[in-house]
Amino acid sequence: MQQWADYLDKIRGRRPSNSATRARGINDGSSLSGKRIKIMPGLYINLGKTGVSTSLSKPGATLNFKPDRKPRATVGIPGTGLSYSANIERVSALKRKQLALGLSDGSSWH
Repeated sequence: MQQWADYLDKIRGRRPSNSATRARGINDGSSLSGKRIKIMPGLYINLGKTGVSTSLSKPGATLNFKPDRKPRATVGIPGTGLSYSANIERVSALKRKQLALGLSDGSSWH
């Protein structure tokens, strides 16, 4: 009976339902969450259920980039479990020029 339940879980995309099933090593391979590929020190490609992202990290700080989303910055105190995360704004080339010229409010030339 447990094999039938495992089969139903597999076709529904669920993980095995009990520890005995997990101990047998049954896995449908659909779970990619937590997969992280190190490209070089501090640069990673993260594979998840909803897509791929890239991370730049150093102890205490991480920048995460996902396609079609705002970058996310996380800072923390290593070893404590304390951290803060926030989305950061992308700055367009026009906005960078305005900031460099001191036109931070986006006003035009007069």
